Formats: sequence, structure tokens, C-alpha cells
Amino acid sequence: MCRGPLPEFAGVYPLGDGGPATGALLESPRAVAADLSGTMYIADTGNGVIRKVSGGVISTLARVSGYIYDLKLDAGGNLYVAAGSNAFTVTPVGIVTKIAGNGSGTFSGDGGPATSAGLSAVEGIAIDGNGNVYLCDTYNNRIREVTADGIIHTIAGGDGAGLAATTGPPPARSSTCPLTSLSADAGKVLQGPAAAALLHRPEGTVVSSDGSIYFTDTANHRVRKIAPDGTIGTIAGMGDQHSSGDPGAAAQVGLYNPASLAIDLSDNLFVVDGAGCCVRKITAAGVSPSYIGLYQVNLRVPAGVASGKQPIVITVGTNQSPTLGYLTMQ
Repeated sequence: MCRGPLPEFAGVYPLGDGGPATGALLESPRAVAADLSGTMYIADTGNGVIRKVSGGVISTLARVSGYIYDLKLDAGGNLYVAAGSNAFTVTPVGIVTKIAGNGSGTFSGDGGPATSAGLSAVEGIAIDGNGNVYLCDTYNNRIREVTADGIIHTIAGGDGAGLAATTGPPPARSSTCPLTSLSADAGKVLQGPAAAALLHRPEGTVVSSDGSIYFTDTANHRVRKIAPDGTIGTIAGMGDQHSSGDPGAAAQVGLYNPASLAIDLSDNLFVVDGAGCCVRKITAAGVSPSYIGLYQVNLRVPAGVASGKQPIVITVGTNQSPTLGYLTMQ
């Protein structure tokens, strides 16, 4: 369990590129990605750039068009970037290539080239081991897949905002409510074909080692899973717009606008419970130690989370003082 203020590695005035990351100016950072060596990439969203922190020194890697919502890193060191109503890749040397979106902010294009498709606020992005890319097409209320050959499809959501694919009543609400940790509990609630599901403003997504796609169904206050067989299920959240109920079964707790997601090599999930001002951990094994939350550390407006050498969180903060820091466990 982390005590006291987050140990910061970036975000204090007044220095910039080429200097210590702890002296760098960041403007509304929204997302972070990291590799196992400890190199970090920051969506310096207000400045429209992606910045790299290596060996404690910060630099600008690339400028990307559009509001940068999310970053993910593949095994080759390439970044996948959700920005505006488009998606991009950025190579390790900073070459930017659009992989999805025509910039229209509409819905179109399923079955055709992803670069010709209409997307409306791509707020989450993820990659699997086969080169497929998954997008939270947030205001179209869809999860869309860009296959390795560049073709786009909807795999969940559509036909308006909502919540569907239900086969049974929700579980009874937990009576415990200290913040911070959850355990994955099979998630058989709200289960059915993903292609028939309704979503409401999905914002963050990751892919696990078995190919399952996890995403935050943000305005439904849930974390949901699309299994490799195409079924969708809720694994966390009661949908009641209230952050409570852990430690315990993930399906029996309240989440409040869950946003960014990260996943580690053991398939543990880290969820930014945005309005709950905490980061919550859902373990793959179903037993969750206490992690980090509002009452353990100062998390003013957590915006993004990553899992590299160790979990990292962005806090937007106040008085123009965004920070990034490591999370630590007891």
C-alpha cells in the first residue's frame, strides 16, 4: 500500500526537453505507456505531443494531430495512439502513420479500409499479438477491430447507447466499501453475443494473453470482457455510479466512470476509477491485495495508468501541476 504523496517522475516546472523529467512542463497529460526497461511515453495532450522519459531525461518523440486520449506499446517498441477521431502508430524514431479514421467524427466504413472509416472520439486503443488493433469508438458506442490487413469491423456495440446482452439479474450489492481492490469473479452477468451488445461511451481497452478484450463501459460504470469466442460479459461494476465495495468480488462493487485500463504480464488489470479518484486492481487469479486509492494517497483526478516495470499513474492535479508517479504495494 502506498503512503503519502506519489513518488513523481515527471511534471514539475520549469525545465523541458533534454533535462530531468522531474523538471518538465506537461500540459494536461492524458495517458502513459511504459516498457519493462522503465522507459516511459507520455501523452502530453495539451501540447499535442508524445514525450519520452528514458534514464530520467525527457524528450519529445512526435507530434500527433488531434486530442491524444490513449497510448499503448507493442513488443517492437511501436506506440499505438488514440487521438481525436483517428488512430496512429509512432515508430521508435518518431515516424507517425495513420492507421484508422477519416477525421469526420461520424460512423462509417465497416468492412472497408480503416483509414477511410468514420470514428467519433477514439478514446482507447489496444493491440494483440497478431497485429490486430482494437479501438474504443467512444461516441459511436462501439468497440471496433482493425485487422492486420487494415480492414475495420465493429465487434461490439452500435445502434445507440445502452446496456444489453443480459442473461440474468445483476448480483446483490456488497455491503463493504473501503476503496481500492477487487477480485475477478467469473463475470457471468450481462453475458451474451458481443455483436448484439449495447455500450455507453467505452473509453479504455486492453488485450490479455489469451486474446480476451477488456474495456471500460464508462457511462454504464462497468468493466466488460469480450472473450475469444465472441461473448461479452461484465467482470466489474454494478452500474450504480458509485465507487465502493472492495476488497471483494469485482462484479459486486461500484465503479464511477471507469476510464483508462492497463494490463500486466500476469493479466492483472488496473482500472482508473475516474470519479472515484482511485486506481483499482482486478487480479487474474481472483484474489486481490489492497492497492491504491483516494484514502491512501493523494490522487487528484487520475487520468491514465500503465503497467511496465511497475504500475504508473497520471494525476492531473490542481493549480497547473499534473504529475506522474509509480504505484507501490505493501
